[in-house]
Amino acid sequence: MKKFDEVKFFQTDRDLFASSDLKLHVGLRKRPTRGASAFKLVQVLMSERKESALFGRPGSKRYENTLKRTADLGQIAELIAADIVGSRLLLRCGRGYNLFPVLGKNDVLCVGSLLFNNASDRWNVTVNPCRPDHKISKGSHIFWS
Repeated sequence: MKKFDEVKFFQTDRDLFASSDLKLHVGLRKRPTRGASAFKLVQVLMSERKESALFGRPGSKRYENTLKRTADLGQIAELIAADIVGSRLLLRCGRGYNLFPVLGKNDVLCVGSLLFNNASDRWNVTVNPCRPDHKISKGSHIFWS
């Protein structure tokens, strides 16, 4: 497995806005990545859904299974980089978000959100702890590793 330098990639520039949430909730460092080819677009939401319906509540079997299938930041970066050079692999660029379960600090399940901002013409990346009652909008793409 190759190592990926998250600190170097996740810098806000003309192609990417990297929220400070990445450093706060996940931490940025050099670590192994499985690469974007390990990703699967599992679901396109046809209606609004709660995070708990997708990722489970702490202690539940669904939550434990989600923890085993989290994305690493190198995988997300590879998708962004491919899109920036025009490949347009799997990412949603219209309404809705691209969402990834991500393992945060202290093994806390987080949800990574990737959205293309047409106004600034760049990708916005945020990561927040999973909020079971938070609603995810219709049209969002859910990815699993």
